[in-house]
Amino acid sequence: MGESGRHGVKRQPRTCVGCRETDQRSALLRFAIGDEPPTLAPDLRGRLGGRGASVHPRWACLEAAVRGGGFDRAFRRRIDVTTDGLARVAVGQFERRLSGLLVSSLRAGRALVGADAARGAFTGRNVRRPKLLIFASDAAGRREELAALSERDSVPSITYGTKSTLGRALGRNEVAVVAIMDEQIAREVAHAARCVAELSEER
Repeated sequence: MGESGRHGVKRQPRTCVGCRETDQRSALLRFAIGDEPPTLAPDLRGRLGGRGASVHPRWACLEAAVRGGGFDRAFRRRIDVTTDGLARVAVGQFERRLSGLLVSSLRAGRALVGADAARGAFTGRNVRRPKLLIFASDAAGRREELAALSERDSVPSITYGTKSTLGRALGRNEVAVVAIMDEQIAREVAHAARCVAELSEER
């Protein structure tokens, strides 16, 4: 069944020009083409005009689209790009998207920063449980305790960046753990982090 868009209109699934599998638009990354010279740009927001081609945001599909001629066929012309170049630009966009989500969620009171705050969300009375835990790759200390609490309450967790990169995203020196309290934001953050990981896996 197609994915529902605005006003209840169902969007038709798209085909990944890399693996050739059909999927919902939300699972694919659109690339738009510029004319002079013909270059490709990731279009996370779907706002760029002109002809586009969709690819699963993972290295294997991007590689197949570049080396297997998927982009050439989709745009009916020779596109001189490299997998690494496209992946780097796409990763940069997903990282900026993730940083923006973290900042906006913190400002809106929908994120908790630090081990104490995250633990309180699991152990306090009459509080909402987190929808996602984000651990820095070099987080230590109470990480095991928080991981056990998230598993107990079936709260998903991901590893993203380092304490320094999470800190920079949130305007702090270092951040080891972030608890996202909003379900929609949690889904978007997890998706962006997964895309960063899968587009970087062969580099």
